[in-house]
Amino acid sequence: MPEAAAPVIGAPHMSVEELELFRQVLAEGHRRYAEFGTGGSTLEAVRSGFDTVVAVDSDRNWVQALSRHDELRPAIRAGRLSILHGQIGPTGAWGGPVGTDTMKQWPNYVATQWKAWAERGESPDLLFVDGRFRVACALSALLACPDAPPRLMMHDMLPERLRGYGAVLEFYEAEAKAQSLWVLRPLPRPDPMRLLTAFLRHLLTFG
Repeated sequence: MPEAAAPVIGAPHMSVEELELFRQVLAEGHRRYAEFGTGGSTLEAVRSGFDTVVAVDSDRNWVQALSRHDELRPAIRAGRLSILHGQIGPTGAWGGPVGTDTMKQWPNYVATQWKAWAERGESPDLLFVDGRFRVACALSALLACPDAPPRLMMHDMLPERLRGYGAVLEFYEAEAKAQSLWVLRPLPRPDPMRLLTAFLRHLLTFG
């Protein structure tokens, strides 16, 4: 049976201003990149020359397609890039779960990222959150890397979403913004109990 065609990957789904800021941050000397949600951003990260890129997505078919891409496949073979399926059950548009029957699998999405870094014996210094379970993904970095948490880029920080995503701002502060793309730095010495509480409260919030 012939191998399926490799996908065509366009630029990240961002405005011109957002993409300019995204590329600016990628070029600022970070070496180890993590992302939740994959596609154009994954290709941008690989092209930026990171030593390590770990990307997690909830859509198995999309993960398999990306792994066949002509620019991404060599990076996977070289060990620089891991594109991983965060198993949450059947998914619909933009990788969201289609129902709640598989809710017990949803924590796999966050866990897959940190299992990969543990196996590598490394931790990221830059995290891009643009997939599902966004608040839990952002807060998980502070739990996984308490001594040197990564800088964070978070997309779709729209006014109507800040009521939910705003929980992140208890533990990060914005250093740059371009429309709905925010660059955030971790606040020092977060209260561990408040952090864990916030993470657990959002672990099953898939937006």
